[in-house]
Amino acid sequence: MKFLIAVLSVVPALLTGGYAVAGCGHLQSSPSSQPADIKFVNSGKHVVNVQWYKFKGGTRKYRTLAPGQSYVQATYTNHVWAFTTTKGQCISTYVVKGSGTYEIP
Repeated sequence: MKFLIAVLSVVPALLTGGYAVAGCGHLQSSPSSQPADIKFVNSGKHVVNVQWYKFKGGTRKYRTLAPGQSYVQATYTNHVWAFTTTKGQCISTYVVKGSGTYEIP
């Protein structure tokens, strides 16, 4: 039941150019030469930290978005992005497959 709740909690209202995955566990980005631009939109009620998963694990914080804010992030396919609250709680994780938009729930 907990897994189902986790999966349902990361399904965004608008998702193009990639796919969401459950949790913010031990993930890492894969090297790629295919560039992509993703518009991250904070459609939730909380301030969100936007973090990129490094190639050898761990994350690097890129931006903090207030509710309603958005920005376009230059990235690459197969890069993984995590979205957490300012207290570090996982909101969702996103794997880039091409340019598009991701609404952070």
